[in-house]
Amino acid sequence: EGSSLAMQISPPKLLKDIAILRSTLQQYHPLIIEGHGSSRDKRNASLVSQRIVQSLHQRWYSSNSDSETKSHRDIKRPILLISQGDPLEPTGISAITNQVARDLGIYRCLVTLDEDIDPEHSIKADRDNVQYEVKYSRLIELLSEEDEGLVPRLENAIDLELEKMNE
Repeated sequence: EGSSLAMQISPPKLLKDIAILRSTLQQYHPLIIEGHGSSRDKRNASLVSQRIVQSLHQRWYSSNSDSETKSHRDIKRPILLISQGDPLEPTGISAITNQVARDLGIYRCLVTLDEDIDPEHSIKADRDNVQYEVKYSRLIELLSEEDEGLVPRLENAIDLELEKMNE
């Protein structure tokens, strides 16, 4: 139940080079959870993380109705939760992703804003169970290599979903 994650691990490895970032992330099955910080997302983080974990288990595991056995679906690499580096608060994305990682027994890759966007973001980021860290500009560069419109579409979809959930 994630007890190995309770131990303090060494400081996260900062992935600065785009080639190293790409080759590192290719070793994992990425689980990207994006959302707003506590100022815009007031939902109960425990309940949200429970729903996320339940949904992931339903998606990742299929039940064989004849024998009631469960089998893992096409996940051959270790799962790495990729999330933004907000400070840990009682609500918001940092609380949600921290709990999801613990419940799944996986490590996280932290995405922090570049200093020219927010000089405090990286300093205040929750690094519990974080194995890797990457600057936002590097991740955007990597994601935009294949599809320049991907990031704006993701941002818009996230904003729309959170608006619905917070109504």
